[in-house]
Amino acid sequence: MTKPGRKSAAAIEIALLRQPQAEQRPDADYSLTDEEAAVWKATLEALPAGWVSAGGLPVLSAYCRVVVNMRRLGQLAHQAAHKTKPYDYQHHFSCIREHGRQAQVLKTLATALRLTPQSTMRADASGRTLRDFDPDEVKPWE
Repeated sequence: MTKPGRKSAAAIEIALLRQPQAEQRPDADYSLTDEEAAVWKATLEALPAGWVSAGGLPVLSAYCRVVVNMRRLGQLAHQAAHKTKPYDYQHHFSCIREHGRQAQVLKTLATALRLTPQSTMRADASGRTLRDFDPDEVKPWE
């Protein structure tokens, strides 16, 4: 229950101090291109403030570079498949192969940065796991 009447200046000041401060997100690394910096900004805006620590910033830079490289490799693979006459299957498959390698690197970096849903959810805390599932078990509400 609150006290009747006006709030004191000290109570107002304490309430202001208790308000959460907006944490500023780190700027993109200066070695990143404009396209990579846009990926940096989009990635950090999708995450809660403070999600990536200072030690994770180089990993985030690598993640942004790989995302842009994968886009370019995807464009090259598309061009090799549809726009080159005659069709050069070796070039097309080399683009696809390199795109697959970059996808593995991207998956590793995303997991290290805890960007994937699996990295933010514990199976034992999210309900029953499949290995514990017993269809014949009587439910507590039945």
